[in-house]
Amino acid sequence: MRCKTTVSLDFSKVLIYFCRMNYEDIKRHFETVPPPEELDWKPWAKITDTQLFLRSCYIGIQNFNGPVERCPAWWHLKDFYLQLKRGAAQETPAAEQNVEV
Repeated sequence: MRCKTTVSLDFSKVLIYFCRMNYEDIKRHFETVPPPEELDWKPWAKITDTQLFLRSCYIGIQNFNGPVERCPAWWHLKDFYLQLKRGAAQETPAAEQNVEV
């Protein structure tokens, strides 16, 4: 991606710079780090085949006529990506806390 994330060691100040990402960036991410096969995405949505979900989003974005920011498939893909990234970020500190020295 074309963005930088800066995290200072002072945990009271965490700076995150967001960037404009596109679906190709997210597609490359999921090609290198595949999501779980099934996922309880939202209280009202369970994805039973995440690869099919991703392919559907990619096709919807490619076939959309208009600005990508108005494409529902883009909204779903971006939301899915951000939620998985947040989940991975939340799991990391918990795993580090269980390490005994």
